[in-house]
Amino acid sequence: MRLGVIGGTGLVNLDLKQQLGERGKVLRQDDVNVDTAYGSVPLRLCTVQIGGEDHEVVFLQRHHNPSGHGCPPHMINHRANMRAMEGANVDAVLSVCSVGAVVASFPPGKVALASQYIDFTGVATTFHDDEAVFTSATLPFDPAMNDRLATILINEQPYHGGPFRYTYWLAQGPQFETASE
Repeated sequence: MRLGVIGGTGLVNLDLKQQLGERGKVLRQDDVNVDTAYGSVPLRLCTVQIGGEDHEVVFLQRHHNPSGHGCPPHMINHRANMRAMEGANVDAVLSVCSVGAVVASFPPGKVALASQYIDFTGVATTFHDDEAVFTSATLPFDPAMNDRLATILINEQPYHGGPFRYTYWLAQGPQFETASE
């Protein structure tokens, strides 16, 4: 599998050499800029070996800055980012998002999975500006990938009170949502 990983302010740099430790090794790591019809996108291309098997990882920092704060949330060029991932021929995309939460069962530091989302950004997310194209979002996240990730979270996360799956609420940044929202 060729895995695309998108990071934001919670995952600003994919340093696989440090993160793998004794579990595997990085065979190749290249930083490239990919030109798309929507703009240039920096990608980190990695080949890692884990358990004797080679895996490809394509990392995209959505703010296009090693600090994660280069581009404010409302100015992120999502079309360019998605085209770059498409051009990298990834089989799946795992996106890491840092979020605020108003429920006590989701304290700072908890990792969870999105099973649904509500988008109140008002930002167009289509590549079809000249024609109507229907794409179902009934199951926006891959259930099999979420099941696999949930199994990992059960074993790795120091606490797992409450559900692992939440609804991801998108609001137009850069402000934070109110408790009522």
